[in-house]
Amino acid sequence: MPGECHFIAIPLIAMRMGQVGLSLTSIVIYCLFLLWTGNKFGALFTLVCIVLYAYYDKLFLLGRRRLMRLSVSLAVIMTLLVTMTAGIEVITHGFDPVQYLARRTAQQGQLWWKIYGTYGPGEGLSELESEVDEQMQGLIEDKTKIGNNVGSRYGIYNIMYLSTDDARVDAKLESGSRYTEAGYPTAYYYFGAPGVVLFSVLGGILVAILTNAQIAAFIGGRMPTAVVVNKLMSSAATLLSMAIFYNLFTPGCWLSYFLLIFFWYIRRRDYRFEWL
Repeated sequence: MPGECHFIAIPLIAMRMGQVGLSLTSIVIYCLFLLWTGNKFGALFTLVCIVLYAYYDKLFLLGRRRLMRLSVSLAVIMTLLVTMTAGIEVITHGFDPVQYLARRTAQQGQLWWKIYGTYGPGEGLSELESEVDEQMQGLIEDKTKIGNNVGSRYGIYNIMYLSTDDARVDAKLESGSRYTEAGYPTAYYYFGAPGVVLFSVLGGILVAILTNAQIAAFIGGRMPTAVVVNKLMSSAATLLSMAIFYNLFTPGCWLSYFLLIFFWYIRRRDYRFEWL
């Protein structure tokens, strides 16, 4: 996927090491590529977050006033990204920008409201086995393409079908579009309030581990590790936002787990490989 910027760690670490010109050029070209291929917000927002990870240690040296300026700058960047998203939709589809943003904002939340308002806590527990089977089937059949999930009943797709009529969901998936907020509705549907709490706790632990690993890799100049953790962070984000669990068991993720263990072992055995 164009939005998965796993390798953006390479120019960022190179930039930290003083190779600014070529590194900055690479990042700019990547941004232009995202715009050219139709990525309007999510991937660019992810890129901003990764840049902040890369310079985490240096942010604390800025001082309060500079941090305030940086915060304002980031707020402006996010506003520009949202404005650009609305602008592209106006140009390509003729949508009213205000109505478009209002509809997009509401539609994500409707998945929560509909599930909480229609189904009782833990009402879907009897369907949990089917959910697990479909997740595994999605892994076997490699259903990473949205259009391949018409009729699927797992994760975000199950929540979408539970929230509205099948024909509307079919049409949306066939167009290559889906919603993203399904983690908490899924936890509620299968396990009720305890599931929501447990999902929050486990999700927080997972995010904390990966975020700290990413920051440590950037600060230590460990380029290969930063790339691998970037990959795992993308898969974890899909898990937490869309409740698609099989993303953590793809061949790419298994390779990432192996590489992390291998890099750790090599660093322990020989200090000359600290860059791993």
